[in-house]
Amino acid sequence: MAPITLGAASLMGCLMESVTYGCYLVLFSYNMYLQLRNYGEKGANGNRPNLLLLVASTLLFTMISAHWAIEVARVFEVVIDLEGKIPIDLYFANLADPKQIAVTGLFECEVLVGDFILIYRLYHVYRPMWWVCIIPIGCWCALAVSTGLLLSNMTLVTASTGVFTERVISWITSSFSLTLCTNVYCTGLIIIRLWRGHRSVSAHVGKSRVIKVLRIFVESAALLTICLTCTFATYEAGNNVQYGILDATSPIMGISFTLILLRLNWNRNVGSSQIGSSKVQPTYPLRSINVTVSQHVDGDSWTGEHEQTKRDLDMA
Repeated sequence: MAPITLGAASLMGCLMESVTYGCYLVLFSYNMYLQLRNYGEKGANGNRPNLLLLVASTLLFTMISAHWAIEVARVFEVVIDLEGKIPIDLYFANLADPKQIAVTGLFECEVLVGDFILIYRLYHVYRPMWWVCIIPIGCWCALAVSTGLLLSNMTLVTASTGVFTERVISWITSSFSLTLCTNVYCTGLIIIRLWRGHRSVSAHVGKSRVIKVLRIFVESAALLTICLTCTFATYEAGNNVQYGILDATSPIMGISFTLILLRLNWNRNVGSSQIGSSKVQPTYPLRSINVTVSQHVDGDSWTGEHEQTKRDLDMA
């Protein structure tokens, strides 16, 4: 089987990105509707939507949309505007092209924002043990430096050799390695924590194991880790398929974290409804209460006046 060409891989990536972007657009719109609907109101549990995650998800949506728009514009330019004047493989192999630098910079910024959300999620799950976030924070800072060096070296590439040129291959490898370390580390710890929590709950409440695994998969952002692993593996193998997977990973990144926000919002709504329903069937723990019983005794005294006695009884 002949290896896929760079042009075919790029066109396939644009198609895959368009499909996944459509799914992401639906999920993001629904999530924003829920977040904005509840933003001005406090639920029964007194919680508001997380403003930090709301801003981060909006920023992620802006960059993913810009990435998709530029990729579509590149396809129209090479197919329609240039009308075959430049071979399609040579066009997509030009790393110094401003549009190529723009999509690469947007993707790296998406990874930075996505890793930030994942680290924040890890901190939220292990809130008392904040020190578990030291390693991913270090990887995140190194990734930011590696991204800057990657983009600066892309502007210095003169020949159209694609992403497998010696000038950028080391920085691309380091960027993938750092984000994979962050994703595997955070995802693994979150899965362990969530699995223990769901197992303790399912011991008292019967739940399907499939549903439990699915919830853990969604909340841990494992989908993004799988896509990044496939992209890095195909890149190290020198296969052009990595272009297609990389373009599709951009919206999948947004899908992964939007599912987390929807899951958190669902938990908040369920908690509020349970508190609201406790007015009918209270589930408060038993505790001792003080009850004062007043006993009025009417009788005749020597003065002809009524006497009143009171006794306080403590009932547990």
